[in-house]
Amino acid sequence: MDASENSKDVDVPIIYYHSKKVVSDPTYIIAIPSKLSFSKLNERIDTTVSLFDTQGRFYQGENKVSLTVTSKNKFNLVNKDEFQDIRYQLIKYAHETSGTTSTIITNNAPSLGELSKTNPRIKSEAILGSSSVKPSIVGNYEDILTYSYSVAE
Repeated sequence: MDASENSKDVDVPIIYYHSKKVVSDPTYIIAIPSKLSFSKLNERIDTTVSLFDTQGRFYQGENKVSLTVTSKNKFNLVNKDEFQDIRYQLIKYAHETSGTTSTIITNNAPSLGELSKTNPRIKSEAILGSSSVKPSIVGNYEDILTYSYSVAE
């Protein structure tokens, strides 16, 4: 806020997210990112997905879980008020460390891979692209990622 103004109202959005239980008696838990927040200081975000047992340990059962992820705005952060967007990428790495062989996830190629006892973690990262948004344009830029899974026993 500008300190030279005597009075000004500022709207601050607040979001409440409530999830519902999908399985009544789970044998495993898929941990996905719950919220991603980019900033000028944080342009890379860990989006690793993991498979755990109900005790919080890496899953050791026989199920295999295939994962996909799609983006509502085709991997763009959109500000509907200003009709501007900021591109970002979701990158899947072949190994636990970034910098190894990677794949860019798109809505046309949404596969993250398969989680299992031999591969309980899929390393991925969201990377903010360069922005041409004017510094004077302030607001929220949003997208929604949808993670989907299927189980092979």
